[in-house]
Amino acid sequence: MTADVHGSGSELGDPSGTFASLAAQLVELAPILDGGLASSTVGERQQAVVTLCSALDRIEAATATVAGASGDRSDHALDGARSMAAWMCARTEADRPRAGFLLGLHDSLRSFDAIETAWRSGAIGTAKVRAMLTFGSGLEAELARDQEVLLGHIAPLRVRKARMVLAHWRYAVLAERGESPDDPRPTDQPVNSIRFAPGVGHETNATTILDPLHAAEFRSLVDAEVDRLFRTGHYRADDGMTMEERRLDAQLGLMRRGALVQTEGGEAKRSVVLLVDVRHLLPGLDVSAVERALWPCATADGTPLSRQDVLDTLAGDPAVTALLGFYGIAGRFRPVGEVSTNRLASASQRRMLKARDDGCMWPGCDSPATRTRAHHEPPFEQSRRTTTDELVSLCHHHHRCRHEQGFAIDLDPNGDLVVKRPDGTPLPAEPPGRKLPLDEPPTRE
Repeated sequence: MTADVHGSGSELGDPSGTFASLAAQLVELAPILDGGLASSTVGERQQAVVTLCSALDRIEAATATVAGASGDRSDHALDGARSMAAWMCARTEADRPRAGFLLGLHDSLRSFDAIETAWRSGAIGTAKVRAMLTFGSGLEAELARDQEVLLGHIAPLRVRKARMVLAHWRYAVLAERGESPDDPRPTDQPVNSIRFAPGVGHETNATTILDPLHAAEFRSLVDAEVDRLFRTGHYRADDGMTMEERRLDAQLGLMRRGALVQTEGGEAKRSVVLLVDVRHLLPGLDVSAVERALWPCATADGTPLSRQDVLDTLAGDPAVTALLGFYGIAGRFRPVGEVSTNRLASASQRRMLKARDDGCMWPGCDSPATRTRAHHEPPFEQSRRTTTDELVSLCHHHHRCRHEQGFAIDLDPNGDLVVKRPDGTPLPAEPPGRKLPLDEPPTRE
C-alpha cells in the first residue's frame, strides 16, 4: 500500500483541497482498516496513522463548513430546532460543546479565507487554527494582513512550536500598536501574588498569578526538584502520582528545606535565562511583526518578552542570566559555547544547551529541556573534553538508545544532528519543533 499523505509533512497540504481527494486517501487505507492490521508492515501502519490524523482535521474543517452554511440558512428551523448546534446534538453523536466549537470556528474564520483554506486542505490542523484565532484575538485586522505569511511559517512546525511563534507575533503586533502586551486579567488580584480561598469541603484553593520572569523562575525551580526526586528514587513512574501532585510535593519540599541557589553576596539567585536576539537591541530597527516573531526575546521556556522588558531586567536585576545570540534560519538560538576538561557539563554549559536545543534533540522527541541530560558526542571516553559544540541534549530514553541499542549520532558544531538506526539508515530529520516526514522504516524481524 502506498497511500500519499497530504498535509501530514507537507507545507502545502492537499493542493486540490477537495473532499474527493481526501476520500481517495481513505479508500487506499481500506485493506488495512478492514482487517489487514495483522499482516501490515511498520511503514503501512505509520502511514495509516498519519493519514488518519490528517483526515480527522480535514473532516472537522468540512463539518464546520457544511454545518455553518446550514446554520446560516436556518436549515434547523425546518425541524423546529432552536439552533444548528441543538439540531446537531439531536441527530449526531456531537454534544453541545462539540457542536458549538465547530460552529464557532466557522463564524470566527469568516474574515480569514487563507486560514480556512489551509485547514480544509490539510496544510494546518484544528489545533493550529485555534491557536491562530486565540493569539489573533483583538488583532483581527493584523491577523488578516499576516495570515498567509504566518501560515507559511507554522505549517511545517509542531503545534507547540507554532504556538510560540504566534505568541511572539502577538507581542510584536501589540508593540507596533504601542499597546501593552499583557491582556486584561479577569481578576483584581495583583500580579506576583498568591491567594488562598476555601474550596470544596475541607480543601483550600490556592491561586497564583505571576509575571513572565517569576513564572519562568518558579517553573524552573519546581521542575528541577521533580527531576532530582526522580533521580534519587523518591518518585517512580509507577508511584501513582500525577505530575501536578509531584510538582506541589516538590514545591513544598523546596520551601521546607530552603533550597535556594546563592549568589556571591548571599542573595537568592533566580533560575531565569533570557534568550535575546541581538537584533532586538539595535535602535530604530524597522521590521514587520512576523519577522520579530521569528527571532524573539524570550525566557528559555518560550515566554515572550518585549525589548523594554529585557532592557529593564538587565539594568535592574543582575541575578538574571541573559544569553545573547542569533535565531538562525531554522529558528534555533545560537549562543556562544565554552570548553572544559570536566566530564560533566558546567552550569553555564547546561544553560547554553537549554537555550540552543530547548529539549531533547532526537528527531521527533518533545521532551522539554528539564527532562534532558548533556550527552557527549563523541563520547567523553574518546574526546576527554566537554565543550558545548560536542554536547547535545537527550532525554533519558534516547540517551539509552544511543548507548545501549546501537543507534549512532553525527553531531556538527552548531548542534544539528543526524541519528542513524542500528542498520545505518538515518531517521528523518527536521529542525526542532517541525513535524517529521514519514520515511520507509527498516523491516522488523
